[in-house]
Formats: sequence, structure tokens, C-alpha cells
Amino acid sequence: MTSHHIELICFDIGNVLIELSSGWHQACAEADVLFPDTADDIAIIDHLDALNREHECGRIDADSFDAQAAQITGLAPHQVDAVCRAWVRAPFPGVVEFLARVAESDTMTACLSNTNDRHWNMFHGQEPNRSELPMHLLDHPMASHHIGVIKPDNRIFSHAEQATAVPAERILFFDDNGENCTAAEQRGWCVRKIDPSCNPVTQMQATLEEVGIMRKTKQ
Repeated sequence: MTSHHIELICFDIGNVLIELSSGWHQACAEADVLFPDTADDIAIIDHLDALNREHECGRIDADSFDAQAAQITGLAPHQVDAVCRAWVRAPFPGVVEFLARVAESDTMTACLSNTNDRHWNMFHGQEPNRSELPMHLLDHPMASHHIGVIKPDNRIFSHAEQATAVPAERILFFDDNGENCTAAEQRGWCVRKIDPSCNPVTQMQATLEEVGIMRKTKQ
């Protein structure tokens, strides 16, 4: 794989560009919301997961999610909103500068994220928050709640190919989720799985240097 073969660099967002909370406990603590005991109940967790998928597919908006999650957990809707906002943290160190350097290359860029209207607005800085990203640097910002399906559904990868007019074998994809990586690989995408416990920028920088899209940084 060389820069002559890659026409599109596609990033996941959560745990690739932005650090995510480790779960309800951490998000509640950061939002200053008392953790509800219900959030440890398996049936409640499954219900919240299903509700989150509806949100990330764009079938419900943030207000509807908050109201329904409040009924499930016993929290108030405004508390659910606060916890959801705390769930997405700040960009990983160096991400803003890294995206600026990538934008200077001749290679097209995109993101393909399982996300929702609330977090998408936060990424775009529609209000002051710690999770803002330089989304304007991406040629094709793509989100599941706009597309109507979530990764690893094959249809979301097909949508990305059609939206960018780039064939599968010429897409380099960074994602931290194993199932998403496998699904993209099965379509023929070039995939690099990110380990969010180490700075993703270092991992992505190394890959782009390896394929010749970016110059190696001086030590």
C-alpha cells in the first residue's frame, strides 16, 4: 500500500480523534450526576443500548433520547443530557495539528462515525464545549444519524464509497472497533485498527508515513 493507491483517508471519531468516557460511571462523575443503580442492571443496559442505536441511526433526536433514557434510568432528562455531553471528552493530544497536516496533503479526507445529533453538533462547535473538532478540514464528514445505519452494517461503508466516489481498495480507514474494522476489510478497504489506550495520533502518523502520504517527523 502506497500513497499512489490511497485516494481517501477516513477516520472514525470516538476513540480515534476524540477520547470517550469509559462508561456510565465516569460520565456521571464528570457530569456531577449521581450514578443510578439501574445503570448496572443488564436489562437496563440492553434497553439503553437499543435506544442508543435508535439515536445513532437518526430515528430519534436528543430530546426524545433524553426523555426515554430518563424513564429507563430514573434520572431527569436534563441529567441524561449532561451525562451524554460528558461522554465525549476532548480531542486526543495533537489531533487538531495532525488533521491540519493531513489537510495539506493531496489526499482526500473523511470521517465515518457512529454518532448522534447532540454529539455531532458538539464536534462542530455549535456551542462552547471541550469536544470541538476542526470538522472543516474534512472533505467528507459522514455520520450514522444522517445516513440511517450504523457500523458495522455493510450499507454504511457502501454509502461512504458512493458519497466520495472512491473505490473500496483506495480507502484507508482508521477505527478502534474490531467489528467495524473487519466489516471494512471485507469490503476491501485498507484498515488500521487504533488502540485508544495509546495516543492515536502517533499510530495514524506512523501509518501515513509508511504509505508515503506524510513525511516522517524529525526526532
